[in-house]
Formats: sequence, structure tokens, C-alpha cells
Amino acid sequence: MLLTLLKHEYKYIIKTFTFIYAVFFAITLVFKILLHIAVDEHGDVSSSFTTIFVIFAVMWYVSFFIIGLMTITNNTRRFKKSMFGPEGYLSNTLPVTTTSLIVAKIIAGATNYVLSYIAILLSVNILVIGFEGSNKAMKAIVDGVGELFSDHFDIVFAFFFFSAALYLAFILYCYMLSSISSMIGGSKAKSFGIGFGLFILNILIVSALSEALDGSSTIGIFFGMGTYYLIVAVIEFLVVHNIVKNKLNLQ
Repeated sequence: MLLTLLKHEYKYIIKTFTFIYAVFFAITLVFKILLHIAVDEHGDVSSSFTTIFVIFAVMWYVSFFIIGLMTITNNTRRFKKSMFGPEGYLSNTLPVTTTSLIVAKIIAGATNYVLSYIAILLSVNILVIGFEGSNKAMKAIVDGVGELFSDHFDIVFAFFFFSAALYLAFILYCYMLSSISSMIGGSKAKSFGIGFGLFILNILIVSALSEALDGSSTIGIFFGMGTYYLIVAVIEFLVVHNIVKNKLNLQ
């Protein structure tokens, strides 16, 4: 049943983000063309193209920001709408567990993050490719990443562990706030107060943990912080699971 839930989540992502990615790459291509015809070898913009160049430069940065913002907010909005909004009745009738519903959202959200990250990387590569030194820079980056994986795989693994735990803690934090907001009747003031309080508490704990880990190796710091965020994610998951289960009367 998890695969069926993921299929519906991916359909939603495709429906929502295909147009956004298409517009982003269209702006990227036009901006790329302008970079070649409007910028001379000294890096100066021709006066004939100044206005349109600035317009597309701003459009590219704005679309870059929009993709990042929508990737962060869209998964949470989807969770709240499908769990506690008009679509909640469908979730209530599906023969699935609460855990499956939440896990499907988390996996779909992670996929959305990866796709947006790839889209942004491709866009940046399209813009820089063809300029003097860009090929050497790209080769240096690829060689550096390859060397990092081959010579320092333990650090890479620790970093990915930390990143995965941080993602889980962040997305479940958003789910938890949405769930709590629904539980208390959608009060924005109370929801903000709870969210802000938890945010400050996290900062205090992270500061204390950073001091405790001071002097540790890079691997130790990544694993220490990653373990903390994994514990936080588990607590958040249990809170979300309990609220969703009681709200939708699921197993």
C-alpha cells in the first residue's frame, strides 16, 4: 500500500512542479543566450542589452528562490491538506496505517528536495558552461568529489547520516506544527508560539551539544549532531503519529 501512496504523491509532485521547472529552465536558457551576446570578454554588459539583461538576471534569481521556497513549503502544505483538510476524508477511508501515510509524505518530500537540487545544479551548469575556465573548474570539482569519496569515505558517510537526520527532523518538525495547529483549532498565534518556543529550545540544545563536542573529530561531530537530530525526529514522528491516528481514527 505504501507504493500506492507514493504513486499518488509523485503524481502530485509532477503536476505541481513540472511547469515550475519548465519555466525555470526556459529563463535559464534565455539568460544563457544573453550572457553570450550581451557580455563582452571583459565582463561588461553592452548598453544595448542592459535592461533586458537585468530583467532576466532578476527573473533567474527570483525563480531560483521560488523553487527553493516551494520545495520547503509544498510538502508541508500537502501534508496538512491531505491529513486535516478537505482531502482528509480520503485518508480516513484508505486501508492504510498512520505510519504508511506519514512515511509516504517523508519519502515524497525527500524526492522533491533531490529533484529541485538537481534542477538548480543543472541550471547553474548551463549558465557557466562555455565560459573561460569553466571546464577546468568543473573537472576540479568532479576530481575533488571523487577524491573525497575514495580517501575520506568515513567523513562522507558521517555527513550523509547527519544530513538525513537533519532532513527528517526538519520535515517532521513542519508536520508536527501542522498537526498541533489542527489539534488546537488552527490558531495561528498559538501555533507560532509553540513553533518559536521549540525552535529556541533546539538552538539552546544544539549550542550545548556543540560545546560538548568541541575538540571532537569531524566524524564525531557529524555523528553526534546526527544522532541528536535523529532522536528529535523520532520524538516528532511519535507526536505526529499520535495526532494523525486520533484525528483520522487510523491504526
